[in-house]
Amino acid sequence: MISWLKNKLLNRKDPRVITKSVPLEALIEKMKEQKDIIVTICSDGVVAAECKDCKCSINVSSKDGLIWYMCGSCKRSSFNPEENLTRDIKLANQFGGKFEYEIFYFKELPPGLVPPNI
Repeated sequence: MISWLKNKLLNRKDPRVITKSVPLEALIEKMKEQKDIIVTICSDGVVAAECKDCKCSINVSSKDGLIWYMCGSCKRSSFNPEENLTRDIKLANQFGGKFEYEIFYFKELPPGLVPPNI
């Protein structure tokens, strides 16, 4: 996965954006699968996250077009493109004001991709 992502990032004009069209139902099903971080998006755009291992809130920050999730306890991190936030807010509106899904931590970040200092 990381080598594929690294190739995609290094071979694009804008290395931060990779798009893939996926049916909404399939996307929501994948997003709901068990992973490392619980992300909660509210219809007003508020983003919150929790580390499932540490059972604590995660620092959420934006940098260079990415939303970063960093656990202050276990020091692991992950990210999502900011473009996904628009989609997630729409899903929150569809699901009564809040949408929860899960994402994985990255074991290794691609070269040059550095999380913000929090």
